[in-house]
Amino acid sequence: MSLHQFVICFFLLLPCGTFGDSMELRKRNQTNSILENMGADRGREARNGCVCGVPKICKRIVGGKDTCRDEYSWMVAIVKKRSDTPRCSGSIMTSRHILTSKTCLDKPFSVYLGAYQSHISENDPPPKKLEVLKLYKWGKEDQRATGFTNIYRCNIAIIVLKEPIVFDGNIRPLCFPPTWVKSKKFFDTEAIVTGWGQTDERLSERPNVLQAVAVNTMTNKRCNDLYENSTTFRPVSCDMMCAAGDGKDACFFDGGGPLMMLAKKKKKPRFLFLIGFVSWGVGCAREGLPGVYTYFRKFEKSVRMVINKPIEGPAYVTCPPPS
Repeated sequence: MSLHQFVICFFLLLPCGTFGDSMELRKRNQTNSILENMGADRGREARNGCVCGVPKICKRIVGGKDTCRDEYSWMVAIVKKRSDTPRCSGSIMTSRHILTSKTCLDKPFSVYLGAYQSHISENDPPPKKLEVLKLYKWGKEDQRATGFTNIYRCNIAIIVLKEPIVFDGNIRPLCFPPTWVKSKKFFDTEAIVTGWGQTDERLSERPNVLQAVAVNTMTNKRCNDLYENSTTFRPVSCDMMCAAGDGKDACFFDGGGPLMMLAKKKKKPRFLFLIGFVSWGVGCAREGLPGVYTYFRKFEKSVRMVINKPIEGPAYVTCPPPS
């Protein structure tokens, strides 16, 4: 690590351990090999009850870009008040906890379960509106912190629900990172990102349904080198990670959407787990300017602490990975 990288990590990461109460999938293509690698394990485990991180089996057209209904059933739509389209998205981690980006919750919002189409009112069956009990936001809530770095530091929040989500054959949570996957494996690998955002930064149209795309993660050194060589330098700190693809990326209104990695272990079923979620970027799918995500592993311990806090109402339920 260069001295420059060390300075970024040291000075920018310090406040991230605290929390308080309180982008487009560009040029989407089929998610290719990473989903094909799910193989028969998806169908078998999906029929065995409550498991996390197992997408619904989907008959996908070769070269397709749309997801199937309930394929990524842990996705929720975060919609601004008096709006009909998702401003952001989030991931169900337990029956009462949703993870998303803090910047998605700076204005009044509603949360919908079971959304598939981009316009909430057009979904059939209609999505269920979830009532929010409490919010946890990491970092300091300072309205004067308008600088780019201050806005996107510690960009993580938990939505605590008033009533639990019922996990069934159509709805299941996303998995936490398994302990046997080392953090270094999160970089220089293929991952999936999902969202309802724009498909081109120059066009305001949204896709009709939830989108998924495969991207490649990279080290923060590589990401910072790319940004330093551009005319729009932004510091990528240690609580962030980067990913990009050939014309593929997250974009406007994809904020909070999960960046997921496929867990592969010999003689074990495969499943998806959370490694990050959409935070920021310069444009969408611009060459040499990767998308930047909140790096979940940096916050996992404190997230688990929040989830295990006593909460009003029924206890939370989650599901284990397939075994």
